Amino acid sequence: LQYYLLYVAGLREQDDMEENIDASTLGSAVHYVLENIYKEVVGKNLTPNFFEQLLTNKLRIEQLLKESFAGRFDDESLANGKNYLLYRVCLKLVDEFLKQEFALVKEDETRSAQTKILMLETEMIQPIIVSNFTVNIRGKVDRVEEKNDIINIADYKTGSDSGNKLNVDDIKQLPDTPKFSKAMQLLMYAWMY
Repeated sequence: LQYYLLYVAGLREQDDMEENIDASTLGSAVHYVLENIYKEVVGKNLTPNFFEQLLTNKLRIEQLLKESFAGRFDDESLANGKNYLLYRVCLKLVDEFLKQEFALVKEDETRSAQTKILMLETEMIQPIIVSNFTVNIRGKVDRVEEKNDIINIADYKTGSDSGNKLNVDDIKQLPDTPKFSKAMQLLMYAWMY
């Protein structure tokens, strides 16, 4: 029902000021920061220098994070208690992600490999015909990149991965087994791409 109301009927929840940062708000904030960091390098090869500049400019990351919370939280509510701790968790998640990316790009450089971001936060639509009706399958992919002529599709997850599996022995289990929902999502993105 929630899927129908949001994506088919196009109804949105009213944007009210939140009291506490919830999991979806935390995930959205991290997505916002990463999207805005990487959008300047879409279509370009990632370099160690790009990450060195990011990792030494923590103020930029903090500004982006505060932008993502603007309208939902005022500065005072982010400065104390649980919200402050969750705000710091967001900063740490972004920082750790960028450090991992930096290490991968440095490793790639030693092997003469290069990673190019092709798409960020892009909605993809693929029509299929079902009983003479056209049904549009759509999704918003977080990141598509190319490394040495291989396309990689990423969907950032900030929550726990418990209960979700990406490796599947029997592909027939994908459509209706909840523990494979993330694997199914990535396969759909690959198909749409």
